[in-house]
Amino acid sequence: MRDTPGLRISILIMFLWSTVAVSQDVFDSDGDGYDDNSDNCTLVANDAQRDTDSDFKGNMCDADFNNDGAINFADLRVMAENFFTTNEHADLDGSGLVNFVDLRLMADMFFLAPGPTGADPDQPPCDCYFSNDCNDGNPGTQLFCDFGPGSFFTEDVCAWRDIKPNGVFGAGCSIESDLTTGAWVPSICDGICTPEGGGSSVGLEDTALIAQTIEYWGAAMIDPSAGGGGPVDAKIAAQATAVQFNAANAPMVLGRHAADALAMAAGESFHDYFCHWEGHPEDGNPPVVDLAGDTCRITSGRLTIQALVSEIQTPGSAAAIMAGIVDACPNWRRMFSTQCTAGPGALNCAIEFIEAQAYFLRTPRISPATVPSLIDELLGN
Repeated sequence: MRDTPGLRISILIMFLWSTVAVSQDVFDSDGDGYDDNSDNCTLVANDAQRDTDSDFKGNMCDADFNNDGAINFADLRVMAENFFTTNEHADLDGSGLVNFVDLRLMADMFFLAPGPTGADPDQPPCDCYFSNDCNDGNPGTQLFCDFGPGSFFTEDVCAWRDIKPNGVFGAGCSIESDLTTGAWVPSICDGICTPEGGGSSVGLEDTALIAQTIEYWGAAMIDPSAGGGGPVDAKIAAQATAVQFNAANAPMVLGRHAADALAMAAGESFHDYFCHWEGHPEDGNPPVVDLAGDTCRITSGRLTIQALVSEIQTPGSAAAIMAGIVDACPNWRRMFSTQCTAGPGALNCAIEFIEAQAYFLRTPRISPATVPSLIDELLGN
């Protein structure tokens, strides 16, 4: 068979889809002897810490050859051009030859950001688990907790600047612990507070699926609560986690955002409610939220989730839906305290939060590459 650039690219593309990255978060996540706070590849063992382009990301987790912030087809072209050469940057594993081992490493990070790294002094500290952790004391400030494009168990967009668990973190990062030891769970707070315009890690996903998953999570939490308290509804939660996204962590990330909306609309205890379920779904005696007979909070919670679902798909639709809270809640001026100040502007503040949250969730952090044109270019068409 004659080797051609087109054939070589076709083989590389097919190979990319045959591998899946699996990761977890511990103090030395990859077991290479470097603490996550100093490791230039926190999820890929690289005891040599090779970083040939000196960007604080080791070669083993940095196939972003053009340094545009994402590993994509432009980088695949560089890999193809240097395949079976000794190019030091494309030689991710440091073997001295660019080959299929390097391609496997690239496959694990394709369409993701390079890293994550704990070695970059400019990488901000992780500071949130829920968006409520991002409340800086100014009610109505619209900051949201974002997680990396890989797994929410890992520090894709932030890093601890001290030995865990003594980093800087918000209230939501300290409410959960290991049931057997009481120790703080390091994987519970690996997010970073981000303004709505910054976009989210789920922004490239299908908006209809984002909305559907939010709707599932809302029902999984509000239904048991309306019935007098109970664990997160397992059947509905299973529907939420079964929704197929490009990023495997997306359903749970959206569960956190659904809990944010419910905490604002129906009571802050929804944060602890979801957090405990996420950390210990097997617990037979979890914290519950009892809203039985509280028509106001039940209605407010349901309408707020409905508004968020609608706003994600149809911008500008949330206000009309949330207006119904006024009829159900005579005390609406004193609600929404996790994000808003009590008074006549409380409902408008809550609406603005939901509008901003929807914008954040449907907005990509990184603009998607024009895949068809890149493929044509790579194949020489």
